[in-house]
Amino acid sequence: MTEEAHLRRVPRQTRGQQRVARILSAAAQLFAEVGFEAATTNAIAARAETSIGSLYQFFPNKEAILDALSKQYKEELRDLFEHGFHPNPNADMDTMFGMVAQMTAEFYAARPGFQVVFYGSHITEPLAEAADELYQAIIARIDSLMAFHLPDLDPGQRMLSAAISVKTVKSLLPLAVNNDGSINQVILDEIKLLVASYLRARAQQPEVT
Repeated sequence: MTEEAHLRRVPRQTRGQQRVARILSAAAQLFAEVGFEAATTNAIAARAETSIGSLYQFFPNKEAILDALSKQYKEELRDLFEHGFHPNPNADMDTMFGMVAQMTAEFYAARPGFQVVFYGSHITEPLAEAADELYQAIIARIDSLMAFHLPDLDPGQRMLSAAISVKTVKSLLPLAVNNDGSINQVILDEIKLLVASYLRARAQQPEVT
């Protein structure tokens, strides 16, 4: 992201913070409904029930809104992983990574804007950058969990396995999350089984081949 894509003014008062939250929520909805390219700042302001002037007080353009939305999701994901996925010596690897897949699906289902950012079009550079930032943040967290459960795995192979696992879930998750935000648990359980089988195989063959 360029410097102009950052938040123009950080709100200090509650009213300003609430306005920014409404703008981000409206943007997430519109990005999901019409796509990032088709969404406009005027439409976002109207959906947020604020004036376009108020929107521009905080965001110079919709790329800045996308940047803020991406940062919000990264912070929420960090909190999710830090509070929901502490290394647990009493939990086996299948259980731990099944929880990761379940909570990621629930996160995905509850945030239409996340779907747009995480699955961002690589035709649009800002969207591609935002998607990659989220993708790398998730891989890094999965890598740290794998380091706990598979301590003997070569670090390079571990990072590769983390990337493959995340990519697999990312590719298949849209099959498990319906447009109305509900989750098809049968399909999600199949995704968990697929990733667990891969990680078990990797645990039995720790060396890079």
